[in-house]
Amino acid sequence: MAWSTRRKSLFICLIAVAFTQGKSEENKPGLCGNQDSSACPDNSKCISVESIFPGVTDTSQCTESPLCSGRDSGNCPTFSNWGADYSQIMAVCAFYEPQNCKKQPILDSPNSSAPNESTGANSSQGNSGMVDCYTVKVKIGSETVDKKGIYKCVHWENYKSDSSLYAQADAHLESCKSKDGKGICNGAGTCSSKNMEDITAYGCVCNAGYDAEDNCLTILSNKCNGQGQCNAGSCVNGECKCDGGFEGNQCTKCVKGENECKGGGECQADGTCKCKEGYKGKYCEQKSASGDLPDGGGNNGNTGGDDDGDGNAGSFLRPASTSLLTMTCICAIVTLF
Repeated sequence: MAWSTRRKSLFICLIAVAFTQGKSEENKPGLCGNQDSSACPDNSKCISVESIFPGVTDTSQCTESPLCSGRDSGNCPTFSNWGADYSQIMAVCAFYEPQNCKKQPILDSPNSSAPNESTGANSSQGNSGMVDCYTVKVKIGSETVDKKGIYKCVHWENYKSDSSLYAQADAHLESCKSKDGKGICNGAGTCSSKNMEDITAYGCVCNAGYDAEDNCLTILSNKCNGQGQCNAGSCVNGECKCDGGFEGNQCTKCVKGENECKGGGECQADGTCKCKEGYKGKYCEQKSASGDLPDGGGNNGNTGGDDDGDGNAGSFLRPASTSLLTMTCICAIVTLF
């Protein structure tokens, strides 16, 4: 635009910088670094979940056997007590074919001589950068074919989005969908193969204390076997120990009084939290970015939510706001006379 002596137009870009508060490391039970199992208990290994959420990092957690890794189908981490940004992750134990397969031993018996890599795909690469792969049976239409690959933990949306990478993903997710339509395995288990050698059939492998008959929806006890499962508490010696201001099996119910709803909300008569403006999460445990809607409430203490009735986890799958630097540019043309 040409400048004149009578008026001038200026292009102004205002940069608004905002920090949003995420879950601190000390409030991530079972956190382990980059599949490093040295800090994990003897009966667990460090397992990561591949997720689609920008800025949600450090998804490695000490996870009890049987594990989803390498040649084995099993448990993936759950993140119910890691805060709002992480509790949206719901994992599938996915069998996929990496591009750098080294060999393809057949998974023909529990006594197979093939190595059992229990700490994830990366650990089986060795110095060559190649991965030990295995062969399973996959039913495609009326035919059963061999497919080579390894098991790893991925968020269900990753699994659904790439049908070329993950065979039969839609059928697997349908088997693991909650009976009331709130995500998969209600955030309290892993969608996993029922047969390590044949990935045709999948189902929910629930955390301790949850009912596998309804895909981990119903809470049966206060037992726990996952560091990230005890909603508003921590797993201590196989039992959920609730944070102050919470009670009940799996630490799902708030109580009125000190530290009510983590200080960010009000405890309702049904034991759920109603968040104040500026807070989010099922237990109002996290400060929200400007424009985020308050969270709170729940479904039997499990993660997930189906706002639109389509069987998918509606608002529960909003893009995460984490401890990131967020910059917004607001541009305008200002005319000066």
